Order: sequence, then structure tokens, then C-alpha cells
Amino acid sequence: MLRFLLGTILIIAGCQTSNQNPIYPYLNVTNPISIQVSNLKGETFNWENLQQNKATAFIFISPECPLCENYSLTINTLQKQFKNEKIELIGIVPGNYYSVEQIDSFLTTYQLNIQVLLDTQYAFCNFFNAKVTPEVFVVNAKSETIYEGKIDNWIQALGIKRRVITKFYLEEAFQSIVNNTPLSISKTEAIGCLIE
Repeated sequence: MLRFLLGTILIIAGCQTSNQNPIYPYLNVTNPISIQVSNLKGETFNWENLQQNKATAFIFISPECPLCENYSLTINTLQKQFKNEKIELIGIVPGNYYSVEQIDSFLTTYQLNIQVLLDTQYAFCNFFNAKVTPEVFVVNAKSETIYEGKIDNWIQALGIKRRVITKFYLEEAFQSIVNNTPLSISKTEAIGCLIE
């Protein structure tokens, strides 16, 4: 019981409400091809390369967000499950609060095996209107956003978790792409740490 309470306090302390509209001090992006960001190795990201994927999931993450830590296993599982289906998961770290070493340490500690991009000027944040971490946006090969929001329904509100997950939103989005079937839910309200 004590462990549960401590975990709940950490999540509440590390996260804020997502009902606020973020105001990013840099770019206003309407065309994703114009986004210029790099990965942790300093390599430039090219949006047009995503056309070879059936879908790409951009997951906004923060090394200090307790929910990002908690979802690392789920992210890895989905990456492995859909890798051969030409579906890619890409982490986005917004702002310039964290050094490459801090992000590398987070990825190593939680064994996150995904490409991570540094969104230092909030270009991705502005394009997707991302508000919190973790928040996910799935785009198809035509660069259309087909799903946005939560990974699943484990978190009902900050500090309130379900004992059993009943909705697997991100996995269902991937399955609909693989099976070429309509997506039943295209948007949910993400809950997590406010992007600053």
C-alpha cells in the first residue's frame, strides 16, 4: 500500500494537468516537411523518409516524467510487435532542458529502443499541438494524423490508475493500419506532464 501511495505522489508531483493550451516561444509549423530537427547523434531528421512506413508514431517523452518511465515497457513491446509491419515509433524530447547525456541515460535505464529526436525549438510540438508527455500522434504514409492522445487507458486522471487496462488505443491504431480497417477511436485526451 505504501509503495502504491508513493508512486501516486510521484506521478502527481512530476506531472501537471493537460487542460492548458501550451504556448511555445519558437516556430509555428504548418508543413511537417519544413521541420528541421536532429537525433541524439546529430543526424538530421527527414520527414519525407517516413513515406516508406505504413505509419509512424511520434511519442512526446521527457526523461523526468514518471509516466514516460512507466510506459517504456509498453513502447518497447509495441516497437517489437510492429517492426516488421513498417510501423515506426519515434520519441520526441521537447525543449532544451535535457542534455544528450541525460536523454541517453534515460533511454539506457528504461531500455527504450526507439529513435529519439530533439525538438529544441518546439517545431513538432507546434505542428501536432502536443501538450503533455507521454502523448502520441500517429501519421500514415500520406502524413495524415490518424490518431492522437493516450497510449492506453491505464491513467484515468493524474494519480488515478486502472487496475486493468481495457483500451489499447495505440496498439489498436497500429492494428487498423496493418489490417486496413477503420479506426474506431481517432482521438483521446492525453494525461501527463505538461510540456514546458
